[in-house]
Amino acid sequence: MAPSRLSDDDIGSAVELHQRAMAGEFLAAGGDRFLRAYYRAWLASPAAVGLCVRGGDGQALGVLLGSVNPGLHYRSMVRTSGAALACLLLGHAITHPRWGLTLVRTRARRYLRGLFRLLRRRGMTSAGTAPAGTAPDPRPIAEVTYLMVAPEARGRGYARALLDEAGRLALDANAEALVVVTRSGGSAERFYERLEWTRVGAVVSASGERFVRYEKRL
Repeated sequence: MAPSRLSDDDIGSAVELHQRAMAGEFLAAGGDRFLRAYYRAWLASPAAVGLCVRGGDGQALGVLLGSVNPGLHYRSMVRTSGAALACLLLGHAITHPRWGLTLVRTRARRYLRGLFRLLRRRGMTSAGTAPAGTAPDPRPIAEVTYLMVAPEARGRGYARALLDEAGRLALDANAEALVVVTRSGGSAERFYERLEWTRVGAVVSASGERFVRYEKRL
């Protein structure tokens, strides 16, 4: 079954899959309301990649979220939906204080720093002065942020099909490469290596989790 564009009508089943396939992941634990709003904000970005493989009943069996130009994508999300998403996060943090503590400890500083950079860039642009080093990359590096397949649908080639379609979209957008970051030591490492992606580095999150970065040149 070939992947197609993830639409607003798919958000409910995509969120359900996200919470099942990525139980314990930070955003998945942010609550159903927040995750639905996050998906809507994601799909509204002009640089977003949202793909879905659906079963016979229309439910999502596989989902990929990414972007053909991550810088443009996240700036768009912050501009259009940043305040609303922040309010939803705050509300969930108040009602789930343990999760809220994790939010403050691992992400609050980074989120605020990114918001400050965006506001500063917008202010300088409105004044007619482009900040140094902000010229758009003629060939951006596209990104796969989430790749999920329902446990009962694994082994059918859906993940590979989703990645192939994301690569095609990235190439159409003149991206230089497609990158993904996955947990270190898991089966995902073997999966990307079988597909001949190149391991290009390691990442440690603010909460101490270890990840591996893979790249596919386009």
